[in-house]
Amino acid sequence: MANREVLKWLQGQAARIKEQVMDEEFAHINYAELVPVTSEGNPWQQAVAFVSTDSVGKAEFINGNADDVPLADVNVGGRIAPVHFAAIGYGYGYDEINSARVMGIDLSTRKASAARLACEEFTQELAFSGSREKGLTGLINQPSASVTRDTDNTDWSAVTAEEALALVNKAISLTGNKGAPTADTVILPYSLYERLAGLLMPNGAQTALDFITTNNIAASRGRRVEVLSLDELDTAASGNKPRIVAYRRDPNVLELAVPMPHMFLDVHHAAALRWEVPGVFRTAGVNVVRKRDFAYLDNTAS
Repeated sequence: MANREVLKWLQGQAARIKEQVMDEEFAHINYAELVPVTSEGNPWQQAVAFVSTDSVGKAEFINGNADDVPLADVNVGGRIAPVHFAAIGYGYGYDEINSARVMGIDLSTRKASAARLACEEFTQELAFSGSREKGLTGLINQPSASVTRDTDNTDWSAVTAEEALALVNKAISLTGNKGAPTADTVILPYSLYERLAGLLMPNGAQTALDFITTNNIAASRGRRVEVLSLDELDTAASGNKPRIVAYRRDPNVLELAVPMPHMFLDVHHAAALRWEVPGVFRTAGVNVVRKRDFAYLDNTAS
């Protein structure tokens, strides 16, 4: 089969495969549920401006004819983060291409699906833990300047339901200001979450996890807080101690910048007996936009 004929046939196969796998979901991939993903801007921009804001200003009583009306404003900070290029694609050998062609069957989507999975797993690790290679931090290891922090020195492996509720309330209270917490999400270390999910309250009607979810300080004010878990938090604090994250799950608070989501490029003849479909994407990692709505509670027990 001439290379031109192979290319034409592969182009049709690649288009079909792309349509089938690009929206594929993977059960263990959940970073987009925990970290808002934004794809704003030009896909080829070299940097992303992460803007951090905090509102300032206070309403006051004034005379009805006064000219000096108090004004609200925002303190604007932030940083410029470079956008990093990454890739994962798939390919086929000359033998399998011609065998499929002669037999009149379509090429399998498995390789493209594996590439999509590899991209999603890469992005999930980036969203949660960042990248040492690129100096990026994620959901669980933001620098001190980006996070409100506190500590607790009790043994989290042996907490009662009441003690765990106090921990969650403490984490929630670190967000917002002046007694008005803003967190709508609390992520527990998996070991703590597992304990609470299996610990029954004295009435035997609900677990400690259910009790905490419905009786925390935010819920008591009519605001729903989702309590989730993450394996990586079991060793996220200093000394490989566990950490609780409380935050408002909103792109104005936390974002994962992906100016170019993963996409497959055109089929190309990569070697004498190999044809490939490159896959590329670009990201600037995770940034906390508003510090007052994002907090860590770290365990310091010996």
